[in-house]
Amino acid sequence: MKITYRHADATQAPERLLLHGANSRGVMRSGIADTIRSKWPTTYMIYHKVWQYVVGEGGEHLPLGEVIWTVERRDGSNDSPIYHWRFRTQPDTIIIANCITQKDYGRDSRRVYVDYEAVALCFAKVNALAIIHNIPVIAMPRVGCGLAHGSWERVEPLIREFITVPDVVVY
Repeated sequence: MKITYRHADATQAPERLLLHGANSRGVMRSGIADTIRSKWPTTYMIYHKVWQYVVGEGGEHLPLGEVIWTVERRDGSNDSPIYHWRFRTQPDTIIIANCITQKDYGRDSRRVYVDYEAVALCFAKVNALAIIHNIPVIAMPRVGCGLAHGSWERVEPLIREFITVPDVVVY
């Protein structure tokens, strides 16, 4: 498995599968999550509805390590996510993996919000989907290393351990 680094906007990635870290509280208002929310509002809507359901059933938050999947048109032009797995006939779509990698969020620079076990679990789930659907490349930002204050020195080894597809592109 090869990791390639690109200095670019991950939401413009040409890859078919984009994963990003999200919090468990139903909020996507900062970092790449906010950019995804702006470009693909229905992805946020689905994430938020799942959160509302979990809280409505007595849960405190979304379970760490879960992945909420949507398939969207790359340009954000559809009114609702596309719920089918015909990727080969839909070159204008992108799979978005909303990975629940942090319980909370905030601006305390002394606090690490990312949960590395959740990151590992999400990487394994995204990798499994990529293998099943023959997707050879996974795109991602530096998951958990921006506003969640994680360490790339801890995240990059998780990529190598839990992702087995041929290529990962980190934006």
